Amino acid sequence: MEELSFAPDRRSVQTTFYHFSDRPSGEFDRRGFSQHDSLAWAIDKIYQTKFFNISKEYRDTLVSILISEVPLDHRNLTFLATANFIVYHMRITRTNLNPKTFEDYFNFVASSLMSDVVGKKPNEIQQIRANFKVTLLRYIIYVQNNTTDFTKRS
Repeated sequence: MEELSFAPDRRSVQTTFYHFSDRPSGEFDRRGFSQHDSLAWAIDKIYQTKFFNISKEYRDTLVSILISEVPLDHRNLTFLATANFIVYHMRITRTNLNPKTFEDYFNFVASSLMSDVVGKKPNEIQQIRANFKVTLLRYIIYVQNNTTDFTKRS
């Protein structure tokens, strides 16, 4: 099977990506944050701004899952956070990802992911939406493959 491609989203490099430094985890930078702390802060910030209606406890759980289980180096954190949100919700509600369910999830998160479509032509929006769907589906598969399904624990 061909490895999934996660092309960089170059629209908003400042807010979308967290690039790891050469500093090992646990070693502090000049502001007193370790790499791990900085990454947790960046992911939490995504949940605060993109999914502002979820509780702090829920955010903390989602951040903890990403930090502890998913390889994050040079990935799109916004898509990872969104995919993790969906995978976690699917697992707690015991929902399978079929086309109708995926469409519902995508419609729920589309405004958080597709913030730069204002002023685009309808056919451009349709193409952007299709590309975002494919990318989100790839990230959902990636997160599912790298996280433990806690609902199946005995």
